[in-house]
Amino acid sequence: MSKPLLLLVAAIAALTLALAGFALLTLTGIWRPTSPPPMPLGPPPSTAPNPPPQTGPTLRVAADSFGYFAPVAGEPTDVWPGAGVRAFVGGFGRFEPGATDAFVYVRGTDGAFEQRRVERTPTAQREEWRPGGGVTGGAAGAHPIRDGFLAAATSWATSHGVLRQRSAGETPSAVPPVAPPVAPSALVPRSPPPPGADLAAWAPADAPFIRFRSTEAAFRFADIADRIAGRLAAVAGDGRDYGSLRWALHDLTLPAVWSANPEGTRGAGECAVVLDGLPVLDGLPGRGRARLGAVLRIVDPDLYRMESEAGVSYAALPEHSGAPADDPHPDARPRRNHRRTIADVEAIGSDAVFLARIAEPAGPALGSDAEYSALAAVPTRTDAEAAFAFVPRAARTASGSNAAAERFASEGVAHLWTLWTGTPLPGELVPDVTAPARPSLVASVVYVRVVTDAKGADVEVGFVTADAATQAAAALQAVAQPFTEGASTCARTRNDIAPLARMDRPQKDIAERCFVVLGWKPVCPCGGTYVVHPITREVSCTAHGTDAKPLAAPPSPPRIIRNVVTDGANVRFRVPIDWNR
Repeated sequence: MSKPLLLLVAAIAALTLALAGFALLTLTGIWRPTSPPPMPLGPPPSTAPNPPPQTGPTLRVAADSFGYFAPVAGEPTDVWPGAGVRAFVGGFGRFEPGATDAFVYVRGTDGAFEQRRVERTPTAQREEWRPGGGVTGGAAGAHPIRDGFLAAATSWATSHGVLRQRSAGETPSAVPPVAPPVAPSALVPRSPPPPGADLAAWAPADAPFIRFRSTEAAFRFADIADRIAGRLAAVAGDGRDYGSLRWALHDLTLPAVWSANPEGTRGAGECAVVLDGLPVLDGLPGRGRARLGAVLRIVDPDLYRMESEAGVSYAALPEHSGAPADDPHPDARPRRNHRRTIADVEAIGSDAVFLARIAEPAGPALGSDAEYSALAAVPTRTDAEAAFAFVPRAARTASGSNAAAERFASEGVAHLWTLWTGTPLPGELVPDVTAPARPSLVASVVYVRVVTDAKGADVEVGFVTADAATQAAAALQAVAQPFTEGASTCARTRNDIAPLARMDRPQKDIAERCFVVLGWKPVCPCGGTYVVHPITREVSCTAHGTDAKPLAAPPSPPRIIRNVVTDGANVRFRVPIDWNR
């Protein structure tokens, strides 16, 4: 018998003897196995870092059948919602629907938070219970706790610029619907411009026009322009960034060309953006999205095609779809991919109708405008001019509408109200999405020229009159000076986003979530970041802290423009940013 076979037989024999010995010991009672303890019935133990206590301090409340409650007399009212509590405001709270246990947090004198279980008092089920006043003979249909919660929510939200009372004679719709644009079918068609023509030959004569040296220059220009607009708003006490230009370029899918190969050679050269009118809100560019189009010069068709395909595929991924999770505007984020290649350019439109205004030219072109031709022909180093914008005379007197953006913000506020209260927005309330009044600057602009060098950019803005230039220079001078009102502006901004933090309960970037829901992004003028406390949902700033615990004054934010000079109807200033990329 071979050696491997002998080993196998020996192993089988040893296993047989072991099993026989185990059976003998068990049958004779010499050894008995110990049974494991029975598993407890019910849900497994919580894996949360700090599971809610089953015993300990409580908060005694009176509650009604709608799920609203208020602490009884003698209990603290400085309370923050915990598990099982949807919201607490103004001394009133609301339970999560279906919650069997509820917990809140109470802040002690040392600033530490103590968790308490919500305990409903035995006599607290009467609808006519009055906070702090016991049970009274309330009238039929009166629900003081629920009505008190809604009144407190209304007062609190209104004080933070979220809601306002509807004025007399105001229609139920806060923002009237926008009529769809009409195609320029009545205009006389004209032949497409020849290859190599000025991109202004593709633009309608009544549309504001911005020409960029490249797609990179377009994004860099949009970034600095939005930052200047944001600082102008901050000087007026408004810490909001509506990101209009960046959002517009995103809609035009310019990142599809730019992000596909950010460090390599481009298949497209210069580009231009054409706007449908000039939306103006209190002197600043309109909020949110606008109807617009773009024209890109194709210099390498094969490379441009590959970059476009790669970029569009990248932008189509779920994380770049433009439709975030829990989106309150699911119908407002369609993919904007209306594109058409003609000769040596590609035309892109935010909608098919506006694309037709560019790709199927009709009526006079901007290139035939004598004022544009004179300004565009000013001698300058072509490679140094990063951007040139021109507003035709017709566009200066016929500003566009912000109705679509206003409706977007209104719907976002109504969405938050429903999350918080569980009821539709009351008919007498209207979301207040207006901005502080500012001097009207944009509507009086004729042109903007940006010329770059190794250390930054020189910006020249031409206005319709010398008086308009003087007003603009005064506003720009305020931006050029060290900003000393950062703390107060930041405090107002924290108050503005407090309802979002408590109602929507964002888990990550509060600023980005605010941009998703309301269409504007809160920006600390001193460079701070907004964060939300995971328990209390309080909004704090990494530069300024909170109202209860302010931080030491941070350094003044860096100046984004310098050397503001007025010359008749023109204003010049310096942007200290490297544009040579």
